[in-house]
Amino acid sequence: MECGMGPSRRPGSAVRRAAVALALAVACAASAVGWGAPARAGIGYPAAIFANGCWVRLPLPPRLVEGRVVSPVRALVEALGGGVEWDAVAGRAVVYRGDLRLEIQAGSPQGTLAGKPLDLGLPASLYRGYLLAPVRPLMEALGVGIIWDDATQCLSLYTPDGLERAQEAARAGPWAGLSRDDVALLARVVYAEAIDEPFEGMVAVAAVVLNRVKSGRFPGTVAGVIFQPNQFKGVETRLFRLPPQPLAVRAALEALHGWDPSNGALFFFNPSKASGRFFQGRTVTAEIGHHRFLK
Repeated sequence: MECGMGPSRRPGSAVRRAAVALALAVACAASAVGWGAPARAGIGYPAAIFANGCWVRLPLPPRLVEGRVVSPVRALVEALGGGVEWDAVAGRAVVYRGDLRLEIQAGSPQGTLAGKPLDLGLPASLYRGYLLAPVRPLMEALGVGIIWDDATQCLSLYTPDGLERAQEAARAGPWAGLSRDDVALLARVVYAEAIDEPFEGMVAVAAVVLNRVKSGRFPGTVAGVIFQPNQFKGVETRLFRLPPQPLAVRAALEALHGWDPSNGALFFFNPSKASGRFFQGRTVTAEIGHHRFLK
């Protein structure tokens, strides 16, 4: 299965993406504040959106507006095999997938599907040149299913055959045993250990956990690595007990999709807060923010 997310400097594999998507696509339905709002506990807007098992890197993050998840339209539709025809003069888009065609007018809460009005719930809008619309009515009009995973705060979109293909690919993947709880755990330890770090540093912390899982020198599961005694001090803090935060979930997903800013590190520490013989003689692989990463 090919994910078609467009060019990226972060390596990964379609099988691994499908494996992560399978772990996320397991729950029921729900929707849970404007663009630019900081990630914090209790917001509940999607940390990420998947399309047929592939993480969609959106030009703007999805947000919750008046109880509805709103997202840039083109990236989602194209990830599902459809397209968008945009009339800049009229401020109108024709969104299509297969034989289904939906007209959306910027500024209007009503679209047109097969000549009939369709209530979008909120007006479509333009922001920084991107057409935004509520996800659920848009996807349902195009025959796309929706799954909400409360554990990871992620939204999965799938066509009738897309979820089955993602599941088939996932069963053979290196992360096939990963559960949605593992993804949530990874995001929680990232938040607890790297809340004040740059995003790259958050991804690097997630990568250290995954590198340990694969190393054969540590427990072979995400939970085993995170809860190994005296390893991650963040698990003892209040931050670790918070629900997964969107930015931390995205950092975890970047690591699961193959980005490793730590360059294979198995350890990290803050030199201004920790030192000792344990770190002496180890190879420094990266320094990001306040953290030094080592093998």
